Amino acid sequence: MFILPMPGETSRFIRDYCGIGGVIDYQIVGLEDESDLKRATHAAAARLSIEEIARTLGSNPNWGAGAAISIDHDKKITGCRITTQDFVGSHFDLIRKKAILRGHTKNHLNDFFYTDDEETPNNAFGGPTMSAGYSYAFFEPPYRLGGSNEQKESLFRGINRQLFDEFEKPMMIYSWSTDWSSYFDAGNEWWGSFLWTAHVIGTKQIVVVAAAASD
Repeated sequence: MFILPMPGETSRFIRDYCGIGGVIDYQIVGLEDESDLKRATHAAAARLSIEEIARTLGSNPNWGAGAAISIDHDKKITGCRITTQDFVGSHFDLIRKKAILRGHTKNHLNDFFYTDDEETPNNAFGGPTMSAGYSYAFFEPPYRLGGSNEQKESLFRGINRQLFDEFEKPMMIYSWSTDWSSYFDAGNEWWGSFLWTAHVIGTKQIVVVAAAASD
């Protein structure tokens, strides 16, 4: 397996997302043969991607020595297969294809709404279930994303259209442990650390989604 370059349009979406405060890292891992795809393949792709992130940061002169990422190669990565719904999580409705985002009006700053709904109590989502999965990591970093809710949803859908065929096809997805690299240390302190590998059936690649951040 090998790291693939991020396609140009996908890179633009990711760059714009990072520009409004997003904290997710994406890597694409190419596969020689889809026929031998199994749990160990996903685990290897996860480790290879964190190694690539570490290498990239280490070669960037804009990052200080403190940005160096360590990896415990003796520590086994543990994980389990999850459903597409569990991966996508709490902030995106797979049926309606709509994001569920934090309100902007003063009485609803801690409530969540579909992007095209009026911010009223009857339309609000809330509670501990609103902190799960990839969409949570995307839309709810430690510091709030900039931009309008429409822009956030557009970026989310744009990235997912490029990398995951917008979840329209069968997928093999794993969620992985985050105690084997210092990449995850900041997130493990508070906000959270996340690592998923996602393979759209019929392709020769695994997309690795990683995030860890703190205030």
